[in-house]
Amino acid sequence: MLDKFSPKKLILIALCIDLIGTTIFATAPTFGFALLGRALAGFAAFSFLGCLALVKRWFPARRNGLIIGLIGTMGMLGGSIAQAPFSALVSHLGWRLAIGVNILFGFGVLAMVFLLVSDKPANYSIKLNNHSLSFLASLKAALKTPVVWFAGIFCAVLNLPLNILGGTWNNIFLTQGWHISLNKAAMMSMIIFFGMMIGSPLMGLLADAFRSKRWVMFVSALIAIIFALLIIYASRWGDAPLLVFYLGLSLAASAQILVYPYLTAVIPVGYAVTATSVVVLLVYIVTAIADPLFGWLVSVTWNGKMINGVPIYSLANYQMALLALVVAMCIAMLLSLKLTENKAK
Repeated sequence: MLDKFSPKKLILIALCIDLIGTTIFATAPTFGFALLGRALAGFAAFSFLGCLALVKRWFPARRNGLIIGLIGTMGMLGGSIAQAPFSALVSHLGWRLAIGVNILFGFGVLAMVFLLVSDKPANYSIKLNNHSLSFLASLKAALKTPVVWFAGIFCAVLNLPLNILGGTWNNIFLTQGWHISLNKAAMMSMIIFFGMMIGSPLMGLLADAFRSKRWVMFVSALIAIIFALLIIYASRWGDAPLLVFYLGLSLAASAQILVYPYLTAVIPVGYAVTATSVVVLLVYIVTAIADPLFGWLVSVTWNGKMINGVPIYSLANYQMALLALVVAMCIAMLLSLKLTENKAK
């Protein structure tokens, strides 16, 4: 369906929604307005679909893995900047003005997309007459295709280390479980994003070189499981090995980016973008569920200890919750073997 529309316009609309939402959040007088702003900013994530459409139009199929990996790198760059650098900006300007600076950069990106991005090269032609489906028909076709679910679950699960160990739970896990400083814990979060920045194009290169996304995804998931287990149980090895384990996990988990070029290669053109949209939605749903679920798993074996009203969890509490993540990654690894492949030309 996206081939019927302008990817450039889709990205511009998404950027406008993002800027409106972020502005509402930065100026919110109440919690309700802040929640609305965040919801709008999150909704704008559909711009990624426009990026995928541009890749399909501008680059040969054999290079899709690398190009989409580079797009993932740019996304991780934003996530990395949102850690320590943005925290430093907040400490100097306050959070509202810091977000205002972010909005100014957003307008700069909006202007660059408007001036520099073109929907397609001059020699590109769209032929959808024999493949065109209505939205409901394409959605039904995507939901009935098993590989969409297999790939979606793989992507969603491999994305969880980014959200759990690179975001919400990382600092308290490392400060309470490993007893390391908050500054070092923040550095580990940055390593997750840094590893994803390197790993996303690397996975694309490997998939293009071996002409197989499925096996790169399988092996990467296996490596991610090994590094996750090392993070869980190697608490006496010191900070330097932990840094290596975090980097290894993030590099291997970058294989999630291969799901998107995989779908564009194997799903019929009539509903390929709809299938990708289903995967993106699945990633957000799993992420939304996983965060509170992880918190619940941490608290299951908690002894109730609190200091100044703050729950204090043991390393064993975190290990139990992280083992659930490892089990999910094992399932994702096995599902990658269910994926079929067409050789890119």
